[in-house]
Amino acid sequence: ELNAFVSRSGAMIAANVSDDGRFLAGFSFSSRLTIWDIQTGDIVAAHTLDFHKRGAPWICRWSSDNKTIVSAHMGGRLRVWDASRPTLPLIKEWQGHDRDVMDIFVAPQGDYLLSASLDNTVRKWSLPDGQLIAEYESPIRLDFEFHALAPSGEKAVVVCSDGSSFIWGIESET
Repeated sequence: ELNAFVSRSGAMIAANVSDDGRFLAGFSFSSRLTIWDIQTGDIVAAHTLDFHKRGAPWICRWSSDNKTIVSAHMGGRLRVWDASRPTLPLIKEWQGHDRDVMDIFVAPQGDYLLSASLDNTVRKWSLPDGQLIAEYESPIRLDFEFHALAPSGEKAVVVCSDGSSFIWGIESET
């Protein structure tokens, strides 16, 4: 069975399904964050923000409890949204990197966020306050992307544009 979700506010540029499979969150080019109920197709929450002035999102991820959505944006911004409220208020926003953030992961316990950027860093942030906990910086220019986060949240597999990859022991960095 295939369900169609139509964004009434333009093409989707980032989307993610909640861990329990009940909701779809997506950002459109017209600066709207929307959450749909996957079963019914109904919009259950929405928020509009001027991304053109504040950086369009590249990616979004749900927390494991489905209460927050974290988004990564052009220009290095990170944002945490309250997905438990129909207006999706912004909980926290900070400048996480000097360049675009290409990938993020929310820890299974929801207590931290990992971000990978074109500024050659992978950073670990406390949630929801956005405090930097740890950083890995590559000595050469690499475009990072996460490809796996261990269920325990202790290790992340990061792959790079040059074909290399590494495993970061996250818990050892706290």
